[in-house]
Amino acid sequence: MASSQVQKFSCQCDAIECFKSDTRDVIAVGTSNLNGATWAGEVVVLERSQGDADYTRELAFKTETGISSLTWLGNKGEMLACAADDGAIHIWTITGNSVKREQQVQSLLEHDDAVSSIHAHPSQHDTLASGSWDHAIKTWSIEHTSHSSQTFTGHTDIVSCVKWNPSTPDVFASSSLDGQVILWDRRAPTKPILLNAYDVSGRGKHQGVYSLAWGAEHIAYGLEDGRVALVDTRNPSKPLWACATHKSSVRSLAFSPSMPTLLASGGDDKDVIVTETATTTAASPSKRHTISHHTDFVRAVAWSPSQPNKLVSASWDRTLAIHT
Repeated sequence: MASSQVQKFSCQCDAIECFKSDTRDVIAVGTSNLNGATWAGEVVVLERSQGDADYTRELAFKTETGISSLTWLGNKGEMLACAADDGAIHIWTITGNSVKREQQVQSLLEHDDAVSSIHAHPSQHDTLASGSWDHAIKTWSIEHTSHSSQTFTGHTDIVSCVKWNPSTPDVFASSSLDGQVILWDRRAPTKPILLNAYDVSGRGKHQGVYSLAWGAEHIAYGLEDGRVALVDTRNPSKPLWACATHKSSVRSLAFSPSMPTLLASGGDDKDVIVTETATTTAASPSKRHTISHHTDFVRAVAWSPSQPNKLVSASWDRTLAIHT
């Protein structure tokens, strides 16, 4: 894969979120920058007009904290939720025929520490889940209230990632630096299913989990030592395989929507890697592409929903790259 478009930013890129509807094809980018002893950030929205090959910068606004995670809300992507390192989740409306204006309309303030991950529900467009450095997970239905719907406690360290199951509306997964991946069901919040990631390395060593991605019947998770593991959620007692994909922590994972066995990953080794997860051998999935474009940690990867062959990555080198 080659890098066909590169966007440069003034701050380190920590998060990206793509959205495609009949009227909008956008990428939101969350950035952060250390100013003295405090973090600040910026949210940038890139938009691609119909018939154009490239995305252009349509909107940018400063934030008083770093932005660690983003998710689009609303069935037309008219709202953008931003996870902040002060423990808040800020909701912005994005308006105009093209992306031209923003207005902060809501703040969710129940977490006691930095919010590390947020994810919008795939079908309930006013619902999101959040995970925090306070070890807690919360779900929210923001249409009528700024209070959380449920709180889930089970992790003993920072919650690094939360992701809704795309096909089962009440189920989501969380990962943590405590070495656990947990499957939760909103209908039975006190009966989670634990996927123990401690021994995936084969060394009996605690491994923090930094990233998650749902496939059709699988969940992939990325570990601090650079390994990626794949679990069949119908039989989650043991990973199907665990492979040393990166040389350092795996910060982001994304399955391709058009080729569901392809898994993209980004890591602290500065690489973006695309892996073929369908394999008949227990320990050797094959790497399809290794992209060594970035010069600093890769913090986010996402497939374009409008151009399925394009992969987007964002890095602390202050660039976003689109690979084809």
